[in-house]
Formats: sequence, structure tokens, C-alpha cells
Amino acid sequence: MNAEIYYFSGTGNSHTIAKDIALKLDARLIPVTSVIHNERIKTGAETIGIVYPVYFLNLFPLIIGRFLRNLDDIDSKYLFAVCNFGIWIFS
Repeated sequence: MNAEIYYFSGTGNSHTIAKDIALKLDARLIPVTSVIHNERIKTGAETIGIVYPVYFLNLFPLIIGRFLRNLDDIDSKYLFAVCNFGIWIFS
């Protein structure tokens, strides 16, 4: 399988999830921050995974929106996302 897993992680949780998925799919692991400055993000991968945290009251971090807008030529790709969310409950 020709796959790439892109991830954005603040605390490391999304990175750990992305790394586990990449190992199982034999995929290349790429931090979103390493490609976000490209005007167009091109990939030859057939499968593209995106792993990111869900922030309070937001669907996704702004950097993920920018990444998705810049991702080029995805019409024939299999695209999936894994979103994670952690919560602390104080009593």
C-alpha cells in the first residue's frame, strides 16, 4: 500500500496514534508542520491519513484547515481522518 499519514500534535497524543497507524499500514509518517508552508502540498500516495486533536469548541485546529486547503490533487485518493479528544474532569 502506498500511504502517508500526516499528523498535528500538541501534547504527543496525536503523534502516538499516527505512528501506530503508520506502522500498521506501512505508511510514511509526516508532521503537518513540515509541509504547511508549501503553497501546494503534493503527494503520490494512494492513501492519505490525517491525525489531529479536536480542540474545545472547534472541529479542528486552524493548521489542519490550512493543510486541507493546500492539499493538491486528492480526487482519486483514499482520504481518512482520525480525530482524538481528551478531557480532564475535576471534582
